Amino acid sequence: MFYIISGRFKLLHGSHELEVGPGEVIYLPRNETHTYRNIGSEPGKVLVTITPAGFEGFFREVSERKLMPPKDMQEITAVADKYGLKFTGPPLQ
Repeated sequence: MFYIISGRFKLLHGSHELEVGPGEVIYLPRNETHTYRNIGSEPGKVLVTITPAGFEGFFREVSERKLMPPKDMQEITAVADKYGLKFTGPPLQ
């Protein structure tokens, strides 16, 4: 679930593309390919909820290891594999 706090985002999930802004909520089916990008002129904030629990370990491990895209994508991808996350291509333009 994505709750948009601020910013304007383009979101692609499956074959659906939409633009969303503050106060909007988007629910994505489990295991559906998705990506998003802030297309607004101000910084964006998104609250993301993932269920069931466990996937937060990906974010914790990336943070603890201080990994940053794009520089560390090879290491980030290795961490992602442990959590069943697959990066499928470049972000939305």
